[in-house]
Order: sequence, then C-alpha cells, then structure tokens
Amino acid sequence: MAASLPPTMRAVVQTGPGEATVESVPVPKAEHGSALVKVEASLVHSNAAHIFKADHSTFRFPYPIIPGSFGIGRIAALGPDATTLRTGQLVIVSSLIRARDDPSVSVVTGVTGGWTPASQHLYKTVARSGFFAEYVPAPLENIYRLDEARLFGSPAVGGLGYTPGELVVLSANAIVYGAMRSIALQPGERVIITPATGHFSAAAVDVAVAL
Repeated sequence: MAASLPPTMRAVVQTGPGEATVESVPVPKAEHGSALVKVEASLVHSNAAHIFKADHSTFRFPYPIIPGSFGIGRIAALGPDATTLRTGQLVIVSSLIRARDDPSVSVVTGVTGGWTPASQHLYKTVARSGFFAEYVPAPLENIYRLDEARLFGSPAVGGLGYTPGELVVLSANAIVYGAMRSIALQPGERVIITPATGHFSAAAVDVAVAL
C-alpha cells in the first residue's frame, strides 16, 4: 500500500541535447515489478555535462526524459507483486536496467539509452524517469535495502555517520571494490590504475589505498 502521494512532483525535464527545464509533472505509479522511491540524494555523474549535451554517441536518449543516474531514497509505493520491500525503507537504486526477456539488452538510466532499437525501446518504456526528480520508479531487482542505523547512525553508537549525499558518491567505490574482489587482490600488493581521472578510476584509487 502506498502512503498518500502528491499528484505532481518537480523534475528536470530534458527535451533534447542541452535543453532542459524544471517542471511540474505527474508522480509515476508503482506498477507490477516496480516500486516508487522518494529521492533523498542523486548522483551528479562526472560526465554530467557531456551527457546533458549528448556530445558523444554513447549518450543517446529517446527524448523527452528526466535525467539523473543512481540515487538513494525511501520506498514511497510498491507494485502489487512486491513481497519483501516495505514503504519507508531506505534503499539505494541501481541505474543499470536489463530487459527481463533478453538480458543482453541493457540501458543505464541517465547515462545511455544504448544503440539498438531494442535498447531505445527499453529506455523509453522503463528508464525514461531518472533521478533528477522528487520520485523515481525502479524495477524491484534494481532496489537494494540499506542498513540505516549502521550507515547513518552516530559513530558514538557504532554508526558510520554518513549522509545520503556522501553515500551516493561512495556507490562508485562499492562497484570498484567488487571488481577488485573478483581478482583476489591481497594486502600489500600493488595495482596500477591509469588514467585515474574518471568517476570509477578515481574511486579505484581510494579503494586500493583502503585495501
């Protein structure tokens, strides 16, 4: 069951490369296989300016869209087939969306609509609403519950004291950590990260030092 939701929300609406305004738009509904998340923090990607201008073939979108990739928020409404998530839970939402009937077709909300008609269709129907909005719909499989007490709690009582804004930036570190785990890096080993100027490569430096 959804709590009382407003009929409209504020969102950045992009109608083409380099063209966007803040508008009042209808709040999306939580359909089968999805949930609606009230956004508390969204990631401003290191390539945000290039994505906004669509100055590379990677950044193809079926406009109009709501931009914004990756975010943290609270479950505001659930589709009828959700069984473990609950309204009010703190969650992080992945932007990588795969077609359920063909996982080879994928898009990244707010980053790329892909190059094929199938991926552009997937973006248009599932990923069009990004995180630069008050609410965002997301597939259930893209939503991960967070330990709010541990992550946001005071260090005096065993928490880490993060804010949503800090945690959404650290999402890149989590992805890089998974990659480093997959090659079984050990303490004391050296790694070369070059160039270390991008969103994930810079995070790789942080993670390597921490390991």
